Amino acid sequence: MIEVPSSEATDVLTDWAEASCLFGSQASISEHELEDALEDAGITDPDEAAPNIWHEIDLRHYAGGGAYPVKSLQGRLERTQEWHENPAYAFQLLLASQSYYQSIRITRTHWGITAKLFERLSTLALEQYLRGKAINIGAPRDGAVPAGFGDCLDHLCQNLGEMQGAIRLYTSRTKDDGVDVVAWCPFGDGRPGQVIILVQCAAGADWRSKTTEISLGLWREHIDWVTEPLKAFTFPFVCIDDTLWRRLSRETEGVLLDRLRIASMFMAGGDSFSTVQAQLKEWCQEQLARLPWLGK
Repeated sequence: MIEVPSSEATDVLTDWAEASCLFGSQASISEHELEDALEDAGITDPDEAAPNIWHEIDLRHYAGGGAYPVKSLQGRLERTQEWHENPAYAFQLLLASQSYYQSIRITRTHWGITAKLFERLSTLALEQYLRGKAINIGAPRDGAVPAGFGDCLDHLCQNLGEMQGAIRLYTSRTKDDGVDVVAWCPFGDGRPGQVIILVQCAAGADWRSKTTEISLGLWREHIDWVTEPLKAFTFPFVCIDDTLWRRLSRETEGVLLDRLRIASMFMAGGDSFSTVQAQLKEWCQEQLARLPWLGK
C-alpha cells in the first residue's frame, strides 16, 4: 500500500485507499490491512476511519458508475479496472494525491504542463457532456487558438457566431480572465442563440479559492452574447458531501464537474480521445514511479 497521508479527513484517506487499490500490485486490499496501516500511521481512531472510507467508496461507486475503478466487497476493496484502462480517473487521482505526498509533488516548472493537460481533459469532458463543441482558451494557449487575448476573442466569436463587445476592457497583458474552456451546443445553422458554458479549471490543492473567478459581467463586455452563458467549474477532487456540493454550486453559480463526472464523460468519448489518453498515460507512468509505497 501507499504511505498513509498526514490527514484524518475522510476524503483524503479515501483517495489513499483507492490509490493503493488501483495502483498496487494486488487487485484487492483487505479491511484488516487498511486498519493496520491506519493504526501504524497514528490515525486517531482507525476502527472508525476504516468504515468511513468504506462508506465513501460506496458513495463514489454509486455516483461514478462505470467510471469508478474500485468497489467495496465484504471485508475488502477490489479494483474493477486497471488504471491504464481508465487514464482519466487515474490522472485526476494522482493529480489530487500530489498535494498529499512530497515525493510526487509537481514542481512549478512542470506545473504548467500538468494544468494544461487537465484543461484538455476538461475540454473533452464538456464536449461530451453537451454533445457539442469546446475550445481550450486558458493561457498559455496552444494549437489553433491565437495567443493574444483580443485575437482569441475574434477566434471565439467566429466559432460561436457571436460578436465582440463594443467596449474593450482588456489589455496586452490580459491572459484569459478566469475562463479556461468555452463549450457550446450549436444548432448547425451558424446562428447565435445556443447553450454556452464558460469554464474555470482548477487542478491544484487551492481549487476551493477559484470557484468565483469567472465574472459574467466582464465577459458580457468581451462578447455581446445573444444568449447569456452558463458557468462551470472543473476540479480533479471528489466532493461526495451533499451540503458541500450544494455550497460549491452556489459559489460557482454554475455546473460542477468533479473527478467522477469528468471521468464518466471521458469514458463515453471513445476513440476520439486517443491523443489525450496517450498524454494522460505518459503523465501517470512518471508519477507512479515516484509514489511512496510502504515497505520500500
